[in-house]
Amino acid sequence: MNDIKDTPGSLSTWYCESDDDNTTIRANFQNADPTKNLVEITTRKTCFYPDKSNINYITTTAFTISQAATQWAAPTAEQVGMISTHWNKGRIIENNIIGDSKCNETLGKERSTGQNVWSADKDNVNRDGNIHYIEVVFNELRNNWNKETVRSHNVRNNQIFNCEQTGICGSMGAVFSTIENNHIYNIWAKRQFDGADIGGIKFHAPVDVIIKGNNIHDNGRGIWLHLMTQGARVSHNLLYNNAKQDLFVEVNHGPYIVDNNIFLSPQAINNQSGGGAYIQNLIQGGGGNKARFKSLYPLFFAALHQRKRAYNHIWLRRQGIQQCFYW
Repeated sequence: MNDIKDTPGSLSTWYCESDDDNTTIRANFQNADPTKNLVEITTRKTCFYPDKSNINYITTTAFTISQAATQWAAPTAEQVGMISTHWNKGRIIENNIIGDSKCNETLGKERSTGQNVWSADKDNVNRDGNIHYIEVVFNELRNNWNKETVRSHNVRNNQIFNCEQTGICGSMGAVFSTIENNHIYNIWAKRQFDGADIGGIKFHAPVDVIIKGNNIHDNGRGIWLHLMTQGARVSHNLLYNNAKQDLFVEVNHGPYIVDNNIFLSPQAINNQSGGGAYIQNLIQGGGGNKARFKSLYPLFFAALHQRKRAYNHIWLRRQGIQQCFYW
């Protein structure tokens, strides 16, 4: 890719082979001599993750958290980052330095409702990720997904960086949460892989979530809100130098509000949803739009607010309003 932000880092790769007796690791150290420098092999799956769900009201503050061997945190799998909730409520994650892992922080689902269900479909019976996700959502409803069980996390004043999937992600577990005053950068800088769920912040079902006052830059996408975005507010954020979009709002019925943000990347907004109110934003770039708000998910069959509204923006490009919004 021509837009790799960390080209030297993208070349420092490794490959592993294992059998019953040996594990062989082949690594490209570039100009570094591994016999004269420290080589660290990370095997810990996470740094701070409750060993069972429904352990509530935990505060993690003023830690430096780095270099865990986290896995891809798909919305159809147990979502484990270096620091994570675990299907609980009232978590506070504040004033931490969090970096250098595949997935840094998750507010997501647990294992019993589905674990890598798309890749586990080996017989290719139904390779549609959309169908698998709907099945997982039904499982989560049966697993006490409600305001008394899973809700109300606060993620604030953290520095989150150097991750190849997401800075903060979560499916269903971030409801009624506040994400504020975080500095999120260098997410997907090495371009080690591609696919869905890459961004500074990526949430599925961000119901009544507030994302405000964050500085989000030099990522793949800045903020990505996907499915069942209802009652959410994206406010007073600064986004720039993001490769794909500053804001991607995908397959939602609304209502949600995007207000008083500064969007400075070449692609500001990819708006593939209905029911959004965009108010008093400063928008530098263009974007994309597509009418993709007809999917019906189990939680919100009645919430079909398909119209969009845009008020009082400052557009730094004349074409921006036509590129960002579908009317």
